[in-house]
Amino acid sequence: MKAEDYMSFVDAWEGRATIRTRPRRIVENDEKLIYPLSRQPLVLSETFTRECAHLRDLALVQSLYKFINDVVIFETEIVDKTARSIAKDNFAIRFPFACRYDAMTVVVDEDYHALVAMDFMQQTIALTGIQPIPLPQEIELSRAIPAALALAPSHLRSAVELICVAIAENTVTNDVAAFAKDDTVKQSVKGLMADHLLDEGRHSGFWSRLVRIYWHTAPEQDKQLIAQILPVFI
Repeated sequence: MKAEDYMSFVDAWEGRATIRTRPRRIVENDEKLIYPLSRQPLVLSETFTRECAHLRDLALVQSLYKFINDVVIFETEIVDKTARSIAKDNFAIRFPFACRYDAMTVVVDEDYHALVAMDFMQQTIALTGIQPIPLPQEIELSRAIPAALALAPSHLRSAVELICVAIAENTVTNDVAAFAKDDTVKQSVKGLMADHLLDEGRHSGFWSRLVRIYWHTAPEQDKQLIAQILPVFI
């Protein structure tokens, strides 16, 4: 893909971005699950169901807190960093203004996702009375991306960062989709994830197009070097 062929999604963002169009999600006080059983196999294990089935909801609430914590770290410390650098034209790989504008919408979206996630955690604490156990200060990507960058020569670090973020964004999109389709969880959780998914679908296409723009003009030698580095990230 050539840089001059890039078309901004400004109209789609103005008309469909969750920060523009979605109401606040209020967690319901009902009997539905707050976190899918399918994503926490611990509570389905024979030992758990035999010895401490009464702790199922506690385990699911803590799993939600961990998921929210991961989302906040991913959105604000990983995606935001790269998108903001591109938007402000501080990224080593130069992109046209249309790309930089869209990158700024990604910054806005991701920070809003983090805010919404924190709001939902706060609501859940108030509803359940369950405080989160100490949560990690980093996620797997916090280690995987620096590990890949450490192997890259200086002129390829931005390219490796871009590709890693693009892969990560597409992976997160799949994770969020699993939530949005699960009918056993609270409607507010499904709605929260569906809202997130709507934005992430746009973001995954954005990052993929930026990778294609870079790849179109990258020297073959650089492509081969990147190919050797990516398995470390993955």
